[in-house]
Amino acid sequence: MKIYYIEKTAFLMIAIALSFVLRHYYSQQTTIIYAIVLLLALLPLYKECLLLPMDLLLGRTVAEGYCIGSGNLNKYEFFSYYTSRWAFSVNEKTLVLTNIFSLPTEEMENDRLPSNNRRVAITYYRLSKVLCNWEYVDRNDELGCDNMTGKKPEERYSSTNETVLEKLKRSFTEPIVRGFAVFLVAVGLLLGTVFTVNAVYWIRPIREDQSIQVEASYLSYSYKNGKDIRLYFSDLDVQYIDAECVTSDILRQLKQLSPGTQMTLWLHPNSDTIVQMVTNGETLLEFSETMENLRHASKGFASLGILFYSFALIGGIKILRREVY
Repeated sequence: MKIYYIEKTAFLMIAIALSFVLRHYYSQQTTIIYAIVLLLALLPLYKECLLLPMDLLLGRTVAEGYCIGSGNLNKYEFFSYYTSRWAFSVNEKTLVLTNIFSLPTEEMENDRLPSNNRRVAITYYRLSKVLCNWEYVDRNDELGCDNMTGKKPEERYSSTNETVLEKLKRSFTEPIVRGFAVFLVAVGLLLGTVFTVNAVYWIRPIREDQSIQVEASYLSYSYKNGKDIRLYFSDLDVQYIDAECVTSDILRQLKQLSPGTQMTLWLHPNSDTIVQMVTNGETLLEFSETMENLRHASKGFASLGILFYSFALIGGIKILRREVY
């Protein structure tokens, strides 16, 4: 199970990284089209991995029924493990679950199948439809098999009468895959730090007297949809107008400027962000409006930082409490 999710997550991270690369080099519309196509392609292939975080919050589900059979034996790309679909008859309905294991042949898989004339209790994740373990209802016989740990299952529980709060409380005490816990810590700390530093340092709101006033000779600008505006000067390094502050009026005024136009700029002290811009006695970028936009963006980045730090905290607690397998 651990290897399965590590591989699936690796493929997803590669796809996400590619999306960021495309957004840097192509227009926003092209990136959105690519993201939609990517989502439609990955959702059926990686639904187990995509839905796992929600399943970890909701907890596992237990049902009783009979095993019908199995099929679709697949070997995965980089590791010696397999998945197959196990079908169960539960309340006169067919429930198809993904079974993840590391056996080399279909014959050995069939040896693990529950007897089709014995009633079994199956534990699985409701959204991703991943089989966790199964056991015969008759406790005097075989106990079954736990696909997550390879051990005999503990006492069964039922989530039928649990409230959402009880499910959430239990989900935080259940063990998770070690690789997933490490992933939560690593990605949570990395992205949490990036978003937090961006919020409290690079674009944090400032007072007007904290800005740095400079004079510069304008050359040109460049802009891609959804990105910052880059301003080039003959006597100053490249400066930026934050994407949150970009308006059609600013773009129109920049197009009308000719090279050599003198500008008075007020810069953010922690970055190359222009917070106010005046040329020929006309204000192209107003300080108060810029601060309002940066304040809104800062809150968004801070929220993302808290979210990813929470993921890291959950993963760290699971590892420290040895609630991993």
